[in-house]
Amino acid sequence: MAHSTVTTELVTYNGWNDCIRMDNGKIQLIVTTEVGPRIIHFARKNGSNMMWQSKDDQGQKYGDGWRMYGGHRLWHSPQVGTRPNQPDNDPVKYEINGATVKLTAEAEKATGLQKAFEITMHANEPCVTVNHFLINRSLWPIEMAAWPLTVLVGSGTAVLPVPRNETPDYLPNFMISFWPWMKPNDPRFDIGDKTITVKHDKTNAKWFKIGVHNPPAWGAYISENNLFVKTMQYDPRATYPDFGANFEVFADNQFLELETLSPLQTVAPGDRIEHAEEWVLLECDPALGPDGIEEIARPYIRKAR
Repeated sequence: MAHSTVTTELVTYNGWNDCIRMDNGKIQLIVTTEVGPRIIHFARKNGSNMMWQSKDDQGQKYGDGWRMYGGHRLWHSPQVGTRPNQPDNDPVKYEINGATVKLTAEAEKATGLQKAFEITMHANEPCVTVNHFLINRSLWPIEMAAWPLTVLVGSGTAVLPVPRNETPDYLPNFMISFWPWMKPNDPRFDIGDKTITVKHDKTNAKWFKIGVHNPPAWGAYISENNLFVKTMQYDPRATYPDFGANFEVFADNQFLELETLSPLQTVAPGDRIEHAEEWVLLECDPALGPDGIEEIARPYIRKAR
């Protein structure tokens, strides 16, 4: 099957059958259909996979316990107990329509929430739109936000912008949320004049997490010669989870997660949340500093917004 320069095919990948590979000659993306939905592979042409994967979970499926798997997944916020990490170990329904792939899971038994991805690959650029859906199949309204998490390979650096000129000078325009089990003086964390950075450290197993009120609505991760950028639509009138965070970063010694959040909504039975991310994967100089990332990514950031 093909649409312009985008090709799609079913492949076996790391023990899973019927994975869908999308390729436009610049980037390649692989999603699982035997579990998930999960985006398990995202790479430049002939480049390394940006997605971290759990070696213990490769090829696994079925069962009642939640598995890490790795890659890109969809949760629901706020994180109340174990509500978000429900098992996604069963097959998903999928549709392939040209350059767009849609994957739909069964509703979660414990929450009544149903997850779906709609992935569209750009024909001529290293860009992908990943649209996320949370449908309320329960019998009662649920207050929640869509919470996509991209689990990235280690030894890189996450970069978020420091907002400028979003409000008059006498009003605050910036916020960082901290979790009780992390320290603001963690050596992996730094705030500069233009950017916030979180460096992955494979020798540091302590959990680290921040949430950021991020009106510019972009975040990036640089690893070796790969620059991954994701953007989202930001609504200044909306209420976001975790003290107003629309971007979050989590790190331990294995991987780093670059996460976004939709506004909080009360979703009636049968209704849904829709939350889109725009992804870009570019080649870059490994020595590129965080302040240079926005310059490289700026054309794609403008396009996404």
